[in-house]
Amino acid sequence: MSVTHLAIFVLSLLGFAGLAVGTERYAPQLVGFKPAKPARKAFWILGWLLLAVALVLAAQTLQTAAVGVTLWLGWLSLAGLSLVFLLPELPWQRSVKTAPRRAPRKATTNDDKPVRKSRHWIGLSLLAVTVAVCVVALLRVETMPLHRDDAIKGKVGPWSFTLAEIDRDPPEVMYLDVPLKAYRIRFCDACDLEILRAYLKVNEPRALRVSGMAFGGNGRDRDVEIQLPSNLTGDSELWLTAVGKDGSVHRTSWPMSRVSPASAAWFAQQETAR
Repeated sequence: MSVTHLAIFVLSLLGFAGLAVGTERYAPQLVGFKPAKPARKAFWILGWLLLAVALVLAAQTLQTAAVGVTLWLGWLSLAGLSLVFLLPELPWQRSVKTAPRRAPRKATTNDDKPVRKSRHWIGLSLLAVTVAVCVVALLRVETMPLHRDDAIKGKVGPWSFTLAEIDRDPPEVMYLDVPLKAYRIRFCDACDLEILRAYLKVNEPRALRVSGMAFGGNGRDRDVEIQLPSNLTGDSELWLTAVGKDGSVHRTSWPMSRVSPASAAWFAQQETAR
């Protein structure tokens, strides 16, 4: 995920650079000379294309489209600030012309440049700290369940899906010492139109009416929280039942040691402690 954030930032920075080179005013400051008009137009188009690619990358790979667009706007702001602060540091930048001195004053002759340069470095330092804080915060954000490496991708009957536990912690023990675990599933778009409902249960269901708890949700992602039996082991199986709108029923299963390793380990510790 951190590679995705870095790619969005770099694409945004290059996109802003392309837009700057595409202007008659800022092109000499960025590349040291004024490109021809066709070249400036090409850079201008390239800049917008890079920004669009960054937006598409954010919307498709970061959680949901809304979150992706929000993060893209954040990286867009940092990319713009980076370009503003780094532009004066380019080696071919022309030195600022000082106004002709009419009557040299005692204390203000050579103090202007150091003050400007110190202020400039303060701005760069603040920008670097801001980027570092954003990167650390993003690295600490946990990846969404269905985007994690441990998410299960498979098929139940003709329908493909992705399944994962919402958190990788041991089960949550509720009232009366009942351990609960939450899961999330996402079927393919075409599959969603054909599926009536889906159920999840530990141990093989003997009939459709005891297939477990039904997944719920209004969007593409469906969630369910199920009770885990007290005799659960790593070899116990988690069963997914999908019922089609045509009445067909399909099932598939996995060992709990694969789907919820922390939960299997927690039950093993509970058994050892008895």
